[in-house]
Amino acid sequence: MKTQFQGKPLIDVKGIPQVDLLQGEYGREVLGEYLEIVNSDYGANSALHVFRYNKKTGTIEGSNSYAVALLNQRVLKPQGIRTASFIDLEKIIGVNRDDLQLRGTYEDVALVLRSESDPNSYLAKNLMEQVEARNPKQKFPVMINLYDISLEKDADAPKGLTFVLNGDASIIYAPVLEGKNSSKNFSSLDENGLPILDKNASRILYTNDSGLSEAYLYWDLVFGSHCEYLASSGSFGRVVFVAEGDAKPF
Repeated sequence: MKTQFQGKPLIDVKGIPQVDLLQGEYGREVLGEYLEIVNSDYGANSALHVFRYNKKTGTIEGSNSYAVALLNQRVLKPQGIRTASFIDLEKIIGVNRDDLQLRGTYEDVALVLRSESDPNSYLAKNLMEQVEARNPKQKFPVMINLYDISLEKDADAPKGLTFVLNGDASIIYAPVLEGKNSSKNFSSLDENGLPILDKNASRILYTNDSGLSEAYLYWDLVFGSHCEYLASSGSFGRVVFVAEGDAKPF
């Protein structure tokens, strides 16, 4: 039979979440808008100047927690788009598409708050006050996705920037991210995007005991929640977008 069958989907295709890397012409437009905001509203703060366009690959490279929070707040959310959660990234890994490979890259996803002490004690104390104002009985550590956080200027803060919880922010209790679990193996993620420990698995979790750290996926295998350098960025950093429902297309 020469003619191929072409059926019609039994689901609403418009309602299917779409994901992609920050790349191509859309990526360049997003980067341009982002840089305008950084230069005009944040005094060209060096901690926010981390994204670079790679002409050879057509991909935007670089990432840190400050930049991803601001990107969500000022550029993506008005379009109904956000950066990926750990659950989103886990689904991408499972699909294993050739045009959406994460191996060899890292993605900044969330902040992990354990206590008011170092690392990042100034930022940790500020964020702790906000969390406890919402729930005085909140247990720690907690994980907060970067798309649930806004960025404000603060002359007393490191890098002159501080994190502010959005009104609808989800504060995820994350006991698995306690320091005692560092270097343990995990198999997959639960419904909150947290590692499920399994000594027979090959993926690795890194944690620490205190303060405020960033949480990221590294090489599509490692769940890092120990890094204190919130402003650090590397050329293998990537930003993954998620559009749900009737969000504007990439």
